[in-house]
Amino acid sequence: MLPGYAFIKTHKVGGTTVQVLLQRALSEAKNATQCDTRNPNRERTCRSCLAHTTYVHIARAIRNPESKLAQSAVRSICPFWVPQRRVLSMIMLRRPVDKAYSHYHYERDNGWCRSRADGLGMDGCASDHLPFADWLMAPSTLLRQRKLLRTDPLPLLAETVHMLAGAAGWHEALRVLKVITVVGVTARFNDTLMALARGWDMPLSVLEK
Repeated sequence: MLPGYAFIKTHKVGGTTVQVLLQRALSEAKNATQCDTRNPNRERTCRSCLAHTTYVHIARAIRNPESKLAQSAVRSICPFWVPQRRVLSMIMLRRPVDKAYSHYHYERDNGWCRSRADGLGMDGCASDHLPFADWLMAPSTLLRQRKLLRTDPLPLLAETVHMLAGAAGWHEALRVLKVITVVGVTARFNDTLMALARGWDMPLSVLEK
């Protein structure tokens, strides 16, 4: 049985670049199409899940391989995820402060935050009114008093730990991280491609292209 492929696409780690790279490379090198797309006519024979909409389900399934609930949930989106099939996984890591800085500018440059603040009757986005360090460290109670919207800072700074470990903490996150086939690092993208070529048995030339 041919392997399946799963990318745990967390936020602000260069994940969209990796997703597009994997879409093209898997199609060319492995004849594997993506399951978790918005296309309702996706192929029944798809063998990859790569999108934001799936990453929590993938992480829970990897963390709890004996959980019928976790396995069923991921299989409903990624039908290739069956016990007999080997699933190769990948995640990208980035320094928390760099992730936060990227998210800060994403809030400033993208209209979703202002639209949401308007819909909630707030006075705008905290990122429009505060410099980066103040935006990151300001207590949520202070921002609520000023009626400024900000992404919850705890998941923002430690999203990977929360997503991999649930409520169990960083020891559990490290345990799950060791099970993932390829762990890439945003600041070392070329090295990540090398690791991906080895871990997923992909031609490096296809990834680089």
